[in-house]
Amino acid sequence: MNKTSFPARMLLVVAALSGGACVTLEQAAPLVETLPPHLRTGTSSQLAHGRDIYITKCAKCHSVEPVEKYPLAQWEHEILPEMSEETKLTPEEAAAVRAYVLTVLKTPAAP
Repeated sequence: MNKTSFPARMLLVVAALSGGACVTLEQAAPLVETLPPHLRTGTSSQLAHGRDIYITKCAKCHSVEPVEKYPLAQWEHEILPEMSEETKLTPEEAAAVRAYVLTVLKTPAAP
């Protein structure tokens, strides 16, 4: 497992987003605290872990895409299976990312 420090991971995320990105990290991957509790598909700690994986492991190869950019079917049948295998996520990590993505997709967009 890669032992990259938190500051190094955050620099990676900032670098990935700074290349002309118009979306903030919080818009692409909303903080767990901003997600309605009644729509959460998992515990707060599982969702936070899923978000952390989403913004760190995904950003190693490409910029962090807004979760809402893709429909649920594409997440479940293409993106999550392919990326979980590509990044060698454990079953628990894959479940955490899935729970996070499902919760974000169920959350109504801010006006």
